[in-house]
Amino acid sequence: MKKIKCGDVFEIGTKNGKAFFEYAKEPPATECEVIRILPGIYKESEIIDFNTLTEEKELFFIQFPLKYAVKQKSVKFIGNYRIPEAVSIPKYYRDKHIVKGEFLSWHIIDSDTLQIRSVKELSDEEKKTISSKYME
Repeated sequence: MKKIKCGDVFEIGTKNGKAFFEYAKEPPATECEVIRILPGIYKESEIIDFNTLTEEKELFFIQFPLKYAVKQKSVKFIGNYRIPEAVSIPKYYRDKHIVKGEFLSWHIIDSDTLQIRSVKELSDEEKKTISSKYME
């Protein structure tokens, strides 16, 4: 299996075309790597300038089992590109706490320590600055 490193860009198929993401960070407390979802969905025939694409503002960050996806060949390695200095990887993530189909609260998770804080409603600041843990 190829050893992945920060800056590696991968392609993943979607129902609307291909999308790209960049490996940004592996938090020490989780088994999921942090990836930057790069903008755009592309047709198979499109030519993409990855130097330009990786300099663009990401859509969001998520935790993703990248090493597993590479092992399963669910993603395609494109190349390694510099992560822009302006990229700020979030420390906190939010996740819906749902029991038996009922929303109970939001969990705010520290990606370094996995400490969880529960809140009933997200503040405006939390909505803007805390990424969703998983794609919804």
